[in-house]
Amino acid sequence: HSNPGTAEASVYARETAERFRDRMACDDPWFNAACQPANLPGGWNSDPLPGAAGTESILRTDARRCYRVTPQDCDGVGGAGDCLAMEVRVCWNNDFTNCPC
Repeated sequence: HSNPGTAEASVYARETAERFRDRMACDDPWFNAACQPANLPGGWNSDPLPGAAGTESILRTDARRCYRVTPQDCDGVGGAGDCLAMEVRVCWNNDFTNCPC
């Protein structure tokens, strides 16, 4: 992929991570009142991209964006769930091998 395309995709990935950051910090609807995971999105989820942009934009090449949230073991004590990891993928040019949403 071209550098401008990669830069644009990075912006879209960062948008997704920032939008869901509060939910990953014990917020509704992903957690209950006791701050326990209650409604985490399972598997890969689609996060629609904005409408078409300029002629050089990856949005002109059938781009898509996906995210998933998975419990992790961040304190090293064992057992996933003491923190969450978010993975965001942006794919374009019809190369959707790594965008399973």
